[in-house]
Order: sequence, then C-alpha cells, then structure tokens
Amino acid sequence: MISQASVLLLLVTLQVASGTLQSPSPHEKIVMDAARSFVQQLATGEFDKANEAFGPPLMFTMGAGKLKAQWQMVTEQVGPFKSIVDVQLESQDGFTGVVLNCAFERKNVKVIPWFDDQSRIVRLFYDPR
Repeated sequence: MISQASVLLLLVTLQVASGTLQSPSPHEKIVMDAARSFVQQLATGEFDKANEAFGPPLMFTMGAGKLKAQWQMVTEQVGPFKSIVDVQLESQDGFTGVVLNCAFERKNVKVIPWFDDQSRIVRLFYDPR
C-alpha cells in the first residue's frame, strides 16, 4: 500500500523533473521579500515607510494617510493582522503580482501588491475571498 506522503513526493519529483515547479527568478525573489516587508509595515503601523515602496501612479495618488485608512478599513472588517500564511506569484502585462494570503483574527484576506520591473508597487488590491 502506498502512503499519501509517497504519492505527494512522487508528484513533486515529477513536477521538478518536468520543469513545472520552478524556483523564483531573482526579480521574483526581490518582490516576494518586498511584499512581505510591505505587509509587515502595514501591520506594525509604519505607513510612511510602506508608502516608500510605491511607484507611479500610486506614489502620486495614495500617500501614507490613504494607505492607513485602507488598512484600518480591512482590520475593522476582519480583525487584527496575525500572520502571512502563504505567498504566490502571478504575472500579467509585464507586472509581477505577489499574492500574500494573510491571516487576520476573523478571516483570511489576500493582500496583492503588483510590482513593476523596478520592484516598485504600482497596484494594490485586497481580496477578502
């Protein structure tokens, strides 16, 4: 009888061998780290510092005050931030999205900053699904 762990190991081995499971590129590693830092800054109330990660157009339209208001709206709905559960990458139109599945007191929320090729946040979404 084959255990579930053996089947999982076999599937991962096959994915690695076929090239479907790839390590992140240097740019992807940079934006994943930047995204984690960004969420930690939001969680600790460092909105001015988090605001420094923005590139155009957010650097002109967001500001630390609006960023704080957005974060407060999220935490009012789902409770205080607890942790980052997992991280995934998406790519679209030359931008890299980092999907951070974040645990809050009452519900998980995906915080999704999108980065340009200079590792600046150019779009920001919160997905409560």
